[in-house]
Amino acid sequence: GVQTCALPISNGRINLLSFQNGGSAIKEFGPKSGRACNDLAWNPIRHNYLAAAYDKNRSDHAILIYDTNISPPTMDAKSKGKRQDHIGAAIEIGMGEACQSLAWFHTNPETLVAGMNMKNLKIFDLRLSESSGPKPVKSNVSRLPFGLCVDPHLDYRVASFYEGMGFDRFVSLVIDSKS
Repeated sequence: GVQTCALPISNGRINLLSFQNGGSAIKEFGPKSGRACNDLAWNPIRHNYLAAAYDKNRSDHAILIYDTNISPPTMDAKSKGKRQDHIGAAIEIGMGEACQSLAWFHTNPETLVAGMNMKNLKIFDLRLSESSGPKPVKSNVSRLPFGLCVDPHLDYRVASFYEGMGFDRFVSLVIDSKS
């Protein structure tokens, strides 16, 4: 397959770069409104899914999941000459919220954990989607929304940290494997 790299830009857009094209951008993804992209995470099983964590915007979502297989939009008669220059999200989560970091679970590609609003860790299952997008299936109050990672050997262990926390300490959240 084509080797690619996702690179967030300061306006919130994400360039998908191709190493086979000399590092040039082959696609661009982005939110409806420009704001900082805090984190990116490739789905470990569905390699075309790229999740992005965004700062708060009252009229947009905090987590946008892009399908990198989608082609850029083209002009049509309805657009009256206006063309969207980036690909929008396939899945939107967390209207009016902020997401500091996120990570996919390794053995369950439809599930991700996100550090939300500087105070929660929320788990979203994309299979349980409503008309307004997936809702959290589990939420823990935590002031540790940064640097989320899922243990690659045991999906029930998640680690995160808070700003200013020394790297000599870490925090681990163990999720009940029965739920």
